[in-house]
Amino acid sequence: MAEFSLDDFCRGFNWLGHEGVTELAALHPEYRPGRENFEWNKKHDALPRVGHAWSAEEALMFTRRNYPGRMVCYSLNDRPRMFTNDRGYPRAAREEEIELSRNLFVDLDFEDKKVSEAHRAEFKDAGLKEIDGYFQDLGFRVPEKGDSGRGWHLLSAYAPIYVKDVPDTKERLKKFGRELATDLRHVLQKYEVRSDSVFDLRRMVKCYGTAKPDVGIVSKFYGGERHEDNAVRAYLLGMVLVEHVHGQAARDGYAPVFGAPMVRLGNELPPLFLSLLNRDEKLKQLWSGNGKAHGADHSHTGYDFSITRRLLFLGYRNLDDIATVLAVRPEGAVRKSGKGEQYVRRTIANALAS
Repeated sequence: MAEFSLDDFCRGFNWLGHEGVTELAALHPEYRPGRENFEWNKKHDALPRVGHAWSAEEALMFTRRNYPGRMVCYSLNDRPRMFTNDRGYPRAAREEEIELSRNLFVDLDFEDKKVSEAHRAEFKDAGLKEIDGYFQDLGFRVPEKGDSGRGWHLLSAYAPIYVKDVPDTKERLKKFGRELATDLRHVLQKYEVRSDSVFDLRRMVKCYGTAKPDVGIVSKFYGGERHEDNAVRAYLLGMVLVEHVHGQAARDGYAPVFGAPMVRLGNELPPLFLSLLNRDEKLKQLWSGNGKAHGADHSHTGYDFSITRRLLFLGYRNLDDIATVLAVRPEGAVRKSGKGEQYVRRTIANALAS
């Protein structure tokens, strides 16, 4: 019988901070996806089982009924109510039925499914420290950690973001995931780790303290008491998504894409940029040609690109001002390498699309 850690299970469940309903799922290792396999799954009792819980005790009861024969998961975000199908049986919530997001979750998996214990230990001791530094550079608390067996989970808590108020919450979480994978590419490549790109609000997570039936490695939760990070929430809400910038640019009479009408370049740094430069330590480091990890692009163009992305993250929407910043920057590619307006427009376009 597979091992089970009650302590990890309960601490992980309680850390999620659910105030509504927690959705649970028990997944059979031989389940075959697709409607054409319904009868086979039914015959072999391989259909997914869905449950709901209002407490750790109820979640534990569901788990004990289904584990270890099935992988048991709980929802990253709570549900507004228990959902049922037309026959009254519990069903999984759909993405559009999720009303809030309260947890940032990043899933890191080793490329090699049979990674050695030495390699796992090296990533735990050194790789995760570099990732912690990335979160700290953004002004965040160090994320809580979960050992999934195949890799590591990074978790940050924040006060609920309600989807009705911020309909693009899912896209904001996805953008954070893409930026993390890009900014930490040198770390992930060094330790042969990949970042999962799934950031659905209905995301399910394998219950800590349990194992997949076909793997047998019990996951561990290293987090303690839940602490909501206001900086993470503000960062997500302050993101400028590409479609937002394109919409603003269209209203201003030009489009922020390579080959579009000319951007308007100024000769002096915009006041708003100077204000951000004084307040944002990350931007200040990039402006001075510092703050990028070993192995990243430290060229003039590399820093121009990073400064542009940072400004977009900070909510800077005036593309003429961003173009002016790149043109005036003493250590930028325009001043140092004689790059022209086409380069400036291409840098902004690439940053918008990244």
